[in-house]
Amino acid sequence: MAWNKQLPSEPMTKVYVCSPFRPVSKDPKRAGKVLARNIHRAKFACELLTKLGYLPIAPHLYFPQFLNDSDPEERETGMMLGHELLC
Repeated sequence: MAWNKQLPSEPMTKVYVCSPFRPVSKDPKRAGKVLARNIHRAKFACELLTKLGYLPIAPHLYFPQFLNDSDPEERETGMMLGHELLC
């Protein structure tokens, strides 16, 4: 599948991508692998959706760039922002 490099003539259909992010395991080595796999899956979904002509919205990939998912208050902020995007 090739990338479509032309601007769409109509607004793109937006798709909210919701997939696991935070690992459940408390073992740091295992948790690191699970986190990497979860991020890879979300990125793959976004790439595929883009190639199919959709606009993926994946807040769980975006918000951890500036919010710490391990900090309960920042995680809650990220969850609230994600819900706001969905609205």
